[in-house]
Amino acid sequence: MINHAVPGTILDKSINKKENMNIYQKKENLNLAINSAKAVGCICVNITSPLIIEKREHIILGLVWQIIKIENVGKISLANNPFIIRLKHDNEEIGDLLKLTPD
Repeated sequence: MINHAVPGTILDKSINKKENMNIYQKKENLNLAINSAKAVGCICVNITSPLIIEKREHIILGLVWQIIKIENVGKISLANNPFIIRLKHDNEEIGDLLKLTPD
């Protein structure tokens, strides 16, 4: 999911893919995912591999939501969406609009 949001974030060869992984390999994959999520801009306060392994739904959903947000916000630009120009007020310049963050 992270690689879909920001391609090339996680190298495929760095992921453990065995069928019967032990707990350490699972934690390694989860830590890789959490650290990669932080690297692309997700706020991962209190998101840890043990909480994901315990299936804490609010933790998992919070992380998934942030990854989806990173992907969608990354697509917002004047080049991709020319109708954004309609958000400009009469007393503003285009440069003022371009200075704004996608959020």
